[in-house]
Amino acid sequence: MFTHKEWLIRKAVILQDTWIQEKEPITPSNCGHGMLFNTLSGKLIMAIHSYKNTNGKYLRVPRLFGADLSGDRLIIGKAYKP
Repeated sequence: MFTHKEWLIRKAVILQDTWIQEKEPITPSNCGHGMLFNTLSGKLIMAIHSYKNTNGKYLRVPRLFGADLSGDRLIIGKAYKP
């Protein structure tokens, strides 16, 4: 787990680096944009929303996945259930 200062420095370096777009989406189909955050125990999680059609209304359904930033790319893991 990083201190807040270490995390900010790491994020700055990551954002300044060269970005390579993956050939395939890293999120499951039917999902919107995602956000990364750490749980109180330090586990990196990606929160995204998917859509569900209920009686003609599109509802957003939140979904959580484990995530890994330890290498040179973001890896999305299995569904996370707190």
